[in-house]
Amino acid sequence: MIRYIFRRLLWMIPIVLCVTIFIFTLMYFVPGDVARIQLGPAATETEIQALREALGLNDPFFVRLTRYLSDVFFRFDFGTSLTDKVSITKTLIERFPRTFVISVCATIFGALFGIPLGVVAGTHPHTLRDRFSMLVSLVGISMPRFWLALMLVIVFALRLKLLPSQGLGGFEYYILPCVSAGFMTLAMTARHTRSSMLEQMRADYIITAMAKGASPRRIVYRHAFPNASIPVVTQLFTGLGSMMAGNLVIEQIFGIPGIGSYLIRAVNNRDYPAVQGSVIFLAITLSIVVLITDIIYAAIDPRIKAQFASRGKKRKLFRKSGV
Repeated sequence: MIRYIFRRLLWMIPIVLCVTIFIFTLMYFVPGDVARIQLGPAATETEIQALREALGLNDPFFVRLTRYLSDVFFRFDFGTSLTDKVSITKTLIERFPRTFVISVCATIFGALFGIPLGVVAGTHPHTLRDRFSMLVSLVGISMPRFWLALMLVIVFALRLKLLPSQGLGGFEYYILPCVSAGFMTLAMTARHTRSSMLEQMRADYIITAMAKGASPRRIVYRHAFPNASIPVVTQLFTGLGSMMAGNLVIEQIFGIPGIGSYLIRAVNNRDYPAVQGSVIFLAITLSIVVLITDIIYAAIDPRIKAQFASRGKKRKLFRKSGV
C-alpha cells in the first residue's frame, strides 16, 4: 500500500510540471506587454523599458521559465498580481476555502441524492422507479449549470425571498451555489450507481446468496452495494477535483470571491501572472484530489492490495534466491 501511494506521489510531479510549463509558454506568447499594461497608456517608453528590465521581461524565454519554475516549486511563489499589486499566492490561499466548501458541499449533495436514486434504479430495472431516476439523471446532465443557477436565483431569491442571491455570510449563502454545482454530480452519480448495481446484481455471488435464502435487503446493502460503490467513489472524487476548477461561472453568478471569480477577473484584466498562478494552483489541487481518490480506491478495492502484495512477495523470493 505504501509503495502504491509513493508511485502516485511521483506521478504528480511530471503532471504539475507539464501544466506549469504549458501555461507559462502560453502566457509568454499571448499578445500584450506586461510592463505596458502595468504602467498604463500614459507611461513613456523609458519607463516601460526600465520596468521590463526590473521584472526580468527582457531575459530569454528559458531563463524566465527556469526562474518561474524555481519560484513555484521551491518557494511556492506565483508572483505579484498586476491589478492589485498583492501576492498571488496569498490571494489564492485566502480564496481557496470558499471554492473548496462549495465543491465539497456540492459533491455531498450529489452523493446523498444520487446514490439512493441509482440503487433504486439498479435494483428495480425497467420499472417506474427506474424511469424516474433516469429522467432526473438525464435532466441533470443536459441542464447547463449557469441556467440552473439563474433559475434558482429567480425562484428562491427574487420570487420567494427565502435565500440570498449573492454574497457571503452564513450557511444560507451556500445553499443555492451548492445545489447549482451539485445537480450534475447527482445525475452522473445516479447513472454510475445504477450501471454498477445492475452489473453486481447479475454476478454469480449474488445468485448464490439468493439461492441460500439471503434477504433482498442484505443482498443489496451487504453484498452488491459495497462492490458497486468502488467506481462511484472514483467518479465522486474525480468530479470533486473537476468542480474546483469548473465553478468559475457559479462563483461569478453568486458573487462568491473564490478562485474561479479571481481567474475570470485576471483574464478580463490581462493579469497574466494571476492567470498562471490560478491555473497552476488548480492543477496542484486537482492532482492532490486524484491522489486521495487513488488511495481510497486502493483501500476499498482488495484487488489492488493483492496486486502489490504479490509483487512484494515476488521481490522477496528473488532476493532470497539471489536472482
